[in-house]
Amino acid sequence: MFVQMITNTAKAGHENAYLAASQRFAADMGTVQGCVASYVWQAVDDSAVVVNVNLWESAEACAADDGSVFLAHKAELKPHFAGNVTTMYEVR
Repeated sequence: MFVQMITNTAKAGHENAYLAASQRFAADMGTVQGCVASYVWQAVDDSAVVVNVNLWESAEACAADDGSVFLAHKAELKPHFAGNVTTMYEVR
Protein backbone atom coordinates (compact mmCIF):
# COMPACT_ATOMS: atom_id res chain seq x y z
CA MET A 1 0.00 0.00 0.00
CA PHE A 2 1.24 3.47 -0.88
CA VAL A 3 -0.21 6.73 0.45
CA GLN A 4 -0.07 10.09 -1.30
CA MET A 5 -0.98 13.07 0.90
CA ILE A 6 -1.34 16.46 -0.76
CA THR A 7 -1.68 19.17 1.88
CA ASN A 8 -3.31 22.12 0.12
CA THR A 9 -3.89 25.65 1.30
CA ALA A 10 -6.97 27.43 -0.02
CA LYS A 11 -6.98 31.16 -0.62
CA ALA A 12 -8.56 33.22 2.14
CA GLY A 13 -12.32 33.31 1.69
CA HIS A 14 -12.23 30.37 -0.76
CA GLU A 15 -12.16 27.53 1.76
CA ASN A 16 -15.64 26.15 1.07
CA ALA A 17 -15.26 26.38 -2.71
CA TYR A 18 -11.89 24.64 -2.60
CA LEU A 19 -13.21 21.92 -0.31
CA ALA A 20 -16.16 21.23 -2.63
CA ALA A 21 -13.92 21.11 -5.71
CA SER A 22 -11.50 18.78 -3.90
CA GLN A 23 -14.34 16.45 -3.00
CA ARG A 24 -15.40 16.21 -6.65
CA PHE A 25 -11.78 15.55 -7.64
CA ALA A 26 -11.44 12.82 -4.99
CA ALA A 27 -14.64 11.14 -6.17
CA ASP A 28 -13.22 10.89 -9.69
CA MET A 29 -9.87 9.55 -8.45
CA GLY A 30 -11.74 6.31 -7.71
CA THR A 31 -11.76 5.67 -11.47
CA VAL A 32 -7.97 5.69 -11.73
CA GLN A 33 -6.43 2.24 -12.11
CA GLY A 34 -4.44 1.35 -9.00
CA CYS A 35 -6.08 3.99 -6.79
CA VAL A 36 -7.75 2.05 -3.98
CA ALA A 37 -9.44 5.02 -2.31
CA SER A 38 -9.35 8.81 -2.23
CA TYR A 39 -10.35 11.02 0.70
CA VAL A 40 -10.53 14.71 1.50
CA TRP A 41 -9.71 15.91 4.98
CA GLN A 42 -10.02 19.45 6.32
CA ALA A 43 -8.01 20.68 9.29
CA VAL A 44 -10.12 21.25 12.39
CA ASP A 45 -8.15 24.32 13.46
CA ASP A 46 -7.59 25.89 10.01
CA SER A 47 -10.32 25.54 7.37
CA ALA A 48 -7.89 26.72 4.67
CA VAL A 49 -5.95 23.43 4.99
CA VAL A 50 -7.50 20.72 2.81
CA VAL A 51 -5.69 17.40 2.44
CA ASN A 52 -6.24 15.02 -0.46
CA VAL A 53 -5.33 11.48 0.59
CA ASN A 54 -4.95 8.89 -2.15
CA LEU A 55 -4.38 5.24 -1.30
CA TRP A 56 -2.59 3.31 -4.03
CA GLU A 57 -1.95 -0.39 -4.58
CA SER A 58 1.77 0.43 -4.87
CA ALA A 59 4.28 3.20 -5.54
CA GLU A 60 4.38 1.96 -9.13
CA ALA A 61 0.61 2.40 -9.50
CA CYS A 62 0.89 5.97 -8.22
CA ALA A 63 3.77 6.72 -10.58
CA ALA A 64 1.79 5.28 -13.51
CA ASP A 65 -1.07 7.77 -12.99
CA ASP A 66 -1.08 10.04 -16.05
CA GLY A 67 -2.70 12.90 -14.13
CA SER A 68 -5.68 13.12 -16.45
CA VAL A 69 -8.22 13.17 -13.59
CA PHE A 70 -6.36 16.02 -11.91
CA LEU A 71 -6.14 17.91 -15.19
CA ALA A 72 -9.90 17.52 -15.65
CA HIS A 73 -10.41 19.30 -12.29
CA LYS A 74 -7.52 21.79 -12.41
CA ALA A 75 -9.53 24.71 -13.81
CA GLU A 76 -12.10 24.33 -11.02
CA LEU A 77 -9.47 24.04 -8.25
CA LYS A 78 -7.02 26.73 -9.37
CA PRO A 79 -9.02 29.91 -8.58
CA HIS A 80 -9.28 28.80 -4.93
CA PHE A 81 -5.75 27.38 -4.54
CA ALA A 82 -2.84 29.09 -2.74
CA GLY A 83 -0.25 26.26 -2.55
CA ASN A 84 0.49 22.70 -1.50
CA VAL A 85 3.02 20.15 -0.31
CA THR A 86 2.93 16.49 -1.36
CA THR A 87 4.21 13.72 0.91
CA MET A 88 4.41 10.04 -0.02
CA TYR A 89 4.23 7.18 2.48
CA GLU A 90 4.69 3.47 2.12
CA VAL A 91 2.79 1.19 4.48
CA ARG A 92 5.24 -1.31 5.98
